[in-house]
Amino acid sequence: MGLGLYPVFDPRLTGPKPPFLGEMLGDAFQELDRIADQRGLTRLTSFADTRIVPPTFRGHPDELDAAIGPRSDWHHPEEGIAIATALADLIAGDRRLAGRFEYPEAVVEELRELAALLALGRDQGARFRLALS
Repeated sequence: MGLGLYPVFDPRLTGPKPPFLGEMLGDAFQELDRIADQRGLTRLTSFADTRIVPPTFRGHPDELDAAIGPRSDWHHPEEGIAIATALADLIAGDRRLAGRFEYPEAVVEELRELAALLALGRDQGARFRLALS
């Protein structure tokens, strides 16, 4: 099992949520950011933790809050929906871009699932940020 890139909501979502692991996005986020840069889009990781980690920090990621303070960044779901949808459409519509991924169909599927999950958050009035674990 690899890294997962998944949304965290504030407030937490209520009711049933579709299962989402974000493993394909966790494996592909660097390439997705390169595509976003090349196309003038916002990077998917701009919704993740963007705090500057001090070079002297040697603790576990869970200890980062104590070292530099808790995260306070939250984003509107519409922003994430737009980026996830744009990336999915680009990869699905361009064999050259798709060829940059080992499993392009799975990456596209997870981007669309992420957009759907963010839409659920939007419908519940929640903000989001992405976490990588």
